[in-house]
Formats: sequence, structure tokens, C-alpha cells
Amino acid sequence: MLDMVPSSMELTLAAIVEQEVNIKPQLVGKLPAGLKIIKIEVIPPHLKVLSPEADGKKQLVDVVTTPVYLESIYSDTSLFCKIIAPPSLQPVDRRWPDVEVVIKVGKKL
Repeated sequence: MLDMVPSSMELTLAAIVEQEVNIKPQLVGKLPAGLKIIKIEVIPPHLKVLSPEADGKKQLVDVVTTPVYLESIYSDTSLFCKIIAPPSLQPVDRRWPDVEVVIKVGKKL
């Protein structure tokens, strides 16, 4: 027989629900001088996840991308990023997809 420490543990079970969450780009820093962001698009903008139900309600949670460092962007740019999500969220498709972050820039007037 195996000895365990602690000899007992408390376990809380929660219902799992499917929901759609927004994907937000994690922007770090500033664009180089003279440039401004015109538009940022995340493709796909939403993702279906499985998450524990909290007190009978769906938790409203956003997930973020890995950091996008703005100081190295000088023109319209498209980057592929990973998803950063709380451990309680799991993707419906079993793997987190890569997402595309499209940044359109223009000159400041």
C-alpha cells in the first residue's frame, strides 16, 4: 500500500460549457516615430473554448496573443501568433490554433 501526503484532499467539480471568446492582440511598446496604427485585425477574431461554469453562468473571458512588439513595425505587417489563455480554458479543437494579427500603419499628420 502507498502512503500519500496529504491522506485526503478536497475536490471541486464544475460543469464544462462551450463558449466563444474574443482574441485580443497583446501589443507591446510604441510604433516608430511618425507612424500611427490605422487598423488591427485578428484572424480569426473569436475562438470556441471549453471552460468551467461559474455559479451556473458562463465566464466571460478573453484570450490574448503572444506579444506583438510595435517598435519593429515600419509598414503594414501580418504576424502569426500563439494564444495565451488561462489554464481553465481549453480549445474545442484540442489544440490552440495560430492566429494572424494584421497591423495597418500610416504616417502621422
